[in-house]
Amino acid sequence: DLMAVGESVYVATQSFDPNGEMYSANGYTLVNGTSFSAPIVAGAAALVKGARPGLTVDQYRSLLINSAAAVDARIQQSGAGVLNVDTALDANVTLNPVSLALGSGGNSVETARTLTLTNIGTIEESLSIAGRGGPLLLVAEPNTLVLAPGASAEVKLTFTGSDLAPGAQEGFLQVLSATTGAVMSVPYWYAVSNNQPA
Repeated sequence: DLMAVGESVYVATQSFDPNGEMYSANGYTLVNGTSFSAPIVAGAAALVKGARPGLTVDQYRSLLINSAAAVDARIQQSGAGVLNVDTALDANVTLNPVSLALGSGGNSVETARTLTLTNIGTIEESLSIAGRGGPLLLVAEPNTLVLAPGASAEVKLTFTGSDLAPGAQEGFLQVLSATTGAVMSVPYWYAVSNNQPA
């Protein structure tokens, strides 16, 4: 669903056993590995939950995932992007689902999904919804809406495309807040099969 830092992580470590793992005389060291990215996300989730108590699990997931910073990578590799806890703390709108898997099929597609937006903030939110990048035409109905604090609304998303190349067809749906300037992104993915193994 998202990526987190796994390289050059500056952490506290043990300073009493020079033969032990991650020893540093000053008690701090740089470490690498995906085993560090998972606890960073867990810590970010705890931080967001502590700052914004009372939300549902899905709302916390949306704050972390849909506020991630975009990266230059395939969606299957990076999900919504790189964890950005600052934007997760500031966002006032949550999205459900956090990503859209459109399945696989031929080189033409027309399919619809529903996205639920919820204002978890204390002020009214003016929102616009549009596709960003990707080979599929994305139409959101409605493509603008105003949400009062605590209110939810459903948006119908229609994806269409033709003469698509074999492989992954992917892009993002963006929800932009005119009120705060915050941007929430929902990755989508569709596979065009050609019966040839990769």
